[in-house]
Amino acid sequence: KMGAMAELERVLAGAAEGTVLPLAWMLLARLCAEQGKHARAAELLEQVAVVVPEEKGVQEFLAAMRQKATTGAPVRSDPKLGKACA
Repeated sequence: KMGAMAELERVLAGAAEGTVLPLAWMLLARLCAEQGKHARAAELLEQVAVVVPEEKGVQEFLAAMRQKATTGAPVRSDPKLGKACA
């Protein structure tokens, strides 16, 4: 997983400014969440939320990561969000 995170970070760092890569952002956000990097996950999800603001799952995942990043408080488990937010 660490190799996948590094590769996704490399892809995002090499992308031209303004490039929209929601799948890469979402994948990396999930990996970051699993590694406890909640602030980075929230940062990535904010970019996804701009692209698909109507997607409830993205909004819920973003809210959970923001909560964990700012308070460190446990976030309720939601099977739709997967183990990354549990």
